[in-house]
Amino acid sequence: MDLTAICEALKATQETDGEARRKAEEMLDAASTSSPNQLVLALAGVLAQNVTQVADPLRQEAAVILRQLVNGLPTRESVWEELEAQTKTEVMAQLLKSIGGEDSKAVRRNVGQVAAAIATIAADDFDELNKSWPELLPTLSQFVGVGCDVSTRVIALGILKDLIPTV
Repeated sequence: MDLTAICEALKATQETDGEARRKAEEMLDAASTSSPNQLVLALAGVLAQNVTQVADPLRQEAAVILRQLVNGLPTRESVWEELEAQTKTEVMAQLLKSIGGEDSKAVRRNVGQVAAAIATIAADDFDELNKSWPELLPTLSQFVGVGCDVSTRVIALGILKDLIPTV
């Protein structure tokens, strides 16, 4: 799924036209079943774009849908365990990059929620978290340190708060 196609689907999910929104949601549901790796990578690719390439509302929607794919929904199981290791690695790297470099506070907050969801699913304890996502804790430590802007610190601290039961 290329950037244009995923952006069109994301835009349609925000339409007031119920039929267009329903078709987009069905397309995303079908992609989550038939090609979850491509869908997850496409959503992460949207998060990698800046505001001049993809508007904030679409990047926020990409993060929300990515979180739903990671966590699952009452009508859909999580796809995280089905993903290839390379896909997981790319997504986790992109999330950390977005948390540290995203200009939009709202997008950054949504990306932080995705990162927390992945970390919670990926590990049951500290050692397992360090094995499954070794970059997470050192990067979050950098984000809460001196030199990062306040909103990045808040997101990093929020992720750490969500990880308390895990670590």
